[in-house]
Amino acid sequence: MTTYEIGVVLTHGNKLNKGNEMNTKYSMKKEGALYRITAKRSFGNVSKGDIGGLIESEDNLSTDGTCWVYDYTEVSGHAEVSDHAEVSGHAVVVGQARVFGDAKVYGNARVYGDAKVYGNAKVSGYAVVSCHAKVYGDAKVYGNARICGDAKVYGDAKVYGDAKVSCGSTTFDVHDPKNLEAYIVNSLGVYPYKNKYILYKRVNSTPDSKVFLANFDGTTKYILGKTTKVKVVDNDPMKSCAPGLHVSTPFYWGDGDTLLQVEISIKDILAVQDGKIRVSKLKVLKVVDKL
Repeated sequence: MTTYEIGVVLTHGNKLNKGNEMNTKYSMKKEGALYRITAKRSFGNVSKGDIGGLIESEDNLSTDGTCWVYDYTEVSGHAEVSDHAEVSGHAVVVGQARVFGDAKVYGNARVYGDAKVYGNAKVSGYAVVSCHAKVYGDAKVYGNARICGDAKVYGDAKVYGDAKVSCGSTTFDVHDPKNLEAYIVNSLGVYPYKNKYILYKRVNSTPDSKVFLANFDGTTKYILGKTTKVKVVDNDPMKSCAPGLHVSTPFYWGDGDTLLQVEISIKDILAVQDGKIRVSKLKVLKVVDKL
């Protein structure tokens, strides 16, 4: 059985349970770090016995209404899907994000931070809605569009392609641990222990069982029990994909045949953007999962 630790202790106490006995909507079966849901009764577009996606606890999917998490989707952290909302495909909803009303999130879309998608809104493709952004009404966000900061997309608006909409984007002083910790909790739903975070990174294996290579450049080495550093880093906290080492929760990563558990120090954090953290160095703790 694969067990994921985030911040040394599980952040939600007894949330990883076997399900509330009063829950007549769905059952939960352990699958890795999350739970696979199965419908106990028919409702909306769901039939009794239908197997759904993955959630971390009942807090992630309301037992009321016709809301449902389908297919290969993951909803975790403090995120919540409620009312008649649907999350399907390979979509991910994490952090403290909320999807409610008749909203739909599907494809490879990601909703995280304190973002909200509601009304009849649709978020799909590889679109990302993050920070405190809101998408509602009959709005549609798709393609590779990014909605972030305090931006609002509503009415009959359509945002697509490589468009980016932001307003009052969240910034923080990377040298102030209190501000930084609060932002990380909001974005990733994880907490530090003694100024360190336990997070994850997907890499590729090599013939040496203790050595792994980065997906991005294929040359950066990650060695079990050792610290990995990079010589060139970008200290701009508002940049997402920039020089440095990137880490996140175990549910963020797609590519790579091996999932590593790593330890990072607050003092080494350079930026927190788009659901991941960029650092100047990290320590490789162990292999968590191999494909």
